Amino acid sequence: MPKATILVVDDEALIRWSLKERLQAEGHTVLEAETGKAALEKLPDGVDLVLLDYRLPDTDGLTLLKRIKEFDHDVLVILLTAYASVDTAVEAMKQGAYHFANKPFNLDEVAATVERALEATRLRREVR
Repeated sequence: MPKATILVVDDEALIRWSLKERLQAEGHTVLEAETGKAALEKLPDGVDLVLLDYRLPDTDGLTLLKRIKEFDHDVLVILLTAYASVDTAVEAMKQGAYHFANKPFNLDEVAATVERALEATRLRREVR
């Protein structure tokens, strides 16, 4: 599968940098945004997957997840948060999140989740 374009949305520069370094090392193109507004502006660039922080300066992850899905229902979203609760995870999945991961996260685990998500996207596109 051709490598993907992944949007990393997090207000913490170190988290964006860590994810970008790891995902670029695996051959992916990585776009960055530190706010919900900036993330929405990058969606028209063509995004295959979004790694989305739950708490952003201008919005929350669930609100942004809904907006992303309205823009393109097929974009997969992995929600990342340090403020995990069962209710939040359930709501994220109901709204279409592919996965919900807690911070601090293991980069290897996130990278593996990204690859599984991209494989699911590839298979869904093949079926179409």
